[in-house]
Amino acid sequence: MRRGILTLMLICAVTPSMWAHTLSDSIARQATKAAAEQPPAHGSRSKETWAGAALLVGGVMVAFYGFGHPTGPVTDTGLDPTSFPHRTALGLAGLGIAAVGGILAWHGALQPSIEVGPRRLSLQHRISF
Repeated sequence: MRRGILTLMLICAVTPSMWAHTLSDSIARQATKAAAEQPPAHGSRSKETWAGAALLVGGVMVAFYGFGHPTGPVTDTGLDPTSFPHRTALGLAGLGIAAVGGILAWHGALQPSIEVGPRRLSLQHRISF
């Protein structure tokens, strides 16, 4: 019984490889299939880079405004943090926007490979000249 099941499994495993005709035909078909599936590389990456750069610059400007623009009268020029009231929440939001823009610009310009899975985070980057 076990021998029959093993034989049937081997027949099922070997049969698809017999449909490949020759190795060169199989390689040629896979190469054309892979070339057809590749997305356009330059256009979408350029858009990500420019959008990320715009978010980065805008976020830095919002952070400067939030941390640097006083909300009330400045009572003293000393190092006391209460003497210069400012919009902390707006400044932190600007820093968050700048961080997202920096990540988007980095992803668009350098084209890293990022994989996220359960209990796994993989980041790979290839440097080429």
